[in-house]
Amino acid sequence: MAHIEELVREGIPAPRHVPWIFVANPETLQIGQTIWAYDDKSSGEIEYVLLIDQDQTYVCLGSDHTDRGLEALTIERSKQIYPRVLSKNAWKLEELLPQWDRLRISSRVLENGRMVDYQSGTLAQLIRPEQLLDLIGPDPEPGTALFSGTLPVLSGSIRSAARFEGTLTSDRDTTLATLGYDVLSLPEQAQPS
Repeated sequence: MAHIEELVREGIPAPRHVPWIFVANPETLQIGQTIWAYDDKSSGEIEYVLLIDQDQTYVCLGSDHTDRGLEALTIERSKQIYPRVLSKNAWKLEELLPQWDRLRISSRVLENGRMVDYQSGTLAQLIRPEQLLDLIGPDPEPGTALFSGTLPVLSGSIRSAARFEGTLTSDRDTTLATLGYDVLSLPEQAQPS
């Protein structure tokens, strides 16, 4: 809810209900690399992600990169326009559940030539994985990726950045997963050759 309040302060209408399930193109899932932005109105959001396999559910780290300008008009479309970035590392959900509420996620962004803290908190601040799985019903289709929702930003101001990085750490400060990607702007018009 803190993130929803943050969006409202930015002029983005609150969703009709929380949590809200969005369906996104599975082809937009990627690991790292680069996101090509249409303007300077997009930003990353650190989240945990549940990956559904045939017999197992895995947890990785993700960034729900969102078009903020479009989000003010339609939340659903804003969640579908940019790729979703995942960490390379994934853990079995059952292995992480005993320490779930103590796991930490954080993000950093590139500002003025240096990486600065952007989001930080524990998974206790987000929806529980069991509740997230209940939302999509029994027997989810293998290959499903569920993003958890995110934490508010530390400064209270959502902003674009040229680089976004995230970390999932254990209650003993062991790094479990990381992700990182650059955000480059597409040129507004073709340059004459």
